[in-house]
Amino acid sequence: MGIANVIPDWISAIATVIGVVGVLWQLNLLQKQLRLQNYVEYTKRYQAIILNFPETINAPSFSFEHSQRKISGASTELSSHYDNTMRHMRAYFDLCFEEWPYTIDELSMTKRGGSGLAGSGLP
Repeated sequence: MGIANVIPDWISAIATVIGVVGVLWQLNLLQKQLRLQNYVEYTKRYQAIILNFPETINAPSFSFEHSQRKISGASTELSSHYDNTMRHMRAYFDLCFEEWPYTIDELSMTKRGGSGLAGSGLP
């Protein structure tokens, strides 16, 4: 067994290691991209829900009656306004519930020393 027989084996082993490292690196990039894409999708859904809330919903003095009187004063519209807001509130809480496992995962990843979303290019 001469040196001429060993060199191709070493080249083959090095090429295999480089290939495995490349595949692992690509999988890591794919995971980050999917996590970022998921975050962007949640942000879009959140925005769509929030845009359907009344402007003064965060005010301590908010009431459906007061906000509706500014618009028209009809009680049927008040009921429709209330129903629409409640539907979007339920969608908001559903979204929060869907997002919760991802939030916990991000927090635990950050505590373990991982980058979480911070390493995915978000500002």
